[in-house]
Amino acid sequence: MVFDAIVVGLGAVGSAALYQLSKQTPNVLGIDQFEPPHSLGSTHSDSRITRQAIGEGIYFVPLALRSYEIWRELEQRTGEQLLTITGGLFVGKENSTLQTHNKPGWLTTTLQAAEQFKIAHQVLDADRLRKRFPQFQFLDDDIGYFEEDAGFLRPEVCVSVQLAQARQNGASVQVNERMLSFESVGTMVRVQTERAVYQTRKLVLTSGPWIAESLRDSPYRNLLKVYRQVQYWFDIQGDYPLYTPDHMPVYILSDRDLYGFPAIGGVAGGLKDSNRTIRADDHAGYRKPNN
Repeated sequence: MVFDAIVVGLGAVGSAALYQLSKQTPNVLGIDQFEPPHSLGSTHSDSRITRQAIGEGIYFVPLALRSYEIWRELEQRTGEQLLTITGGLFVGKENSTLQTHNKPGWLTTTLQAAEQFKIAHQVLDADRLRKRFPQFQFLDDDIGYFEEDAGFLRPEVCVSVQLAQARQNGASVQVNERMLSFESVGTMVRVQTERAVYQTRKLVLTSGPWIAESLRDSPYRNLLKVYRQVQYWFDIQGDYPLYTPDHMPVYILSDRDLYGFPAIGGVAGGLKDSNRTIRADDHAGYRKPNN
């Protein structure tokens, strides 16, 4: 079987890649060793932050702006809610040299990106932060960047919707099928899985935490290392509405390398915080309800 493109790994990036490719040609194939969406990779649970001014690099901003258009187009086409706008509060120190997401000057770059692309935002000093966002504890030298159109996506629904749309466009999707190897053969790429051999003009590897395994026979196998990112959920006790998406934004505390979300999912929901290097005593950036 010969395809114009094969996408291996159908999580957030892979499902999006397959959907966009299927709009160009139906002769594309997506392969996943599990059945997405699933809880075995990095694209699961209820929420992922989305924002427009990207502190990791201004060159990402056009992609972020285009993604907002794509989510709204998909919502119109399917009737599913994918994107929830809560606003985004990003807090740090002015001209900080600390690295956030491996990027020094992250908050400064975020501000520069917002100015360059005319992204709606506000800059708040510590006093204004305390008045507007009582859910958090701020230091006197904190500054806040508030982006009005930031919010969160529902990753599992996003994956399901894009795979369904790709199938409607004629794409083939093979699940519970693991890729064993790939190799270049002339102008084609030969992909061997547990079930079959496929030929493709282009191979897209979006295998997430399995990327090193996908590249195990490649000279690039040592370029990437996978790290675990630990997530914490905190139950809401007391003034629950103060921590819901209607009143609390998504947030990134850049100098603390900590980010999180409002409470999602009704009374049983809770605050979600994520950090790759989080410690049990490292929650000084926000106020845990009634604790």
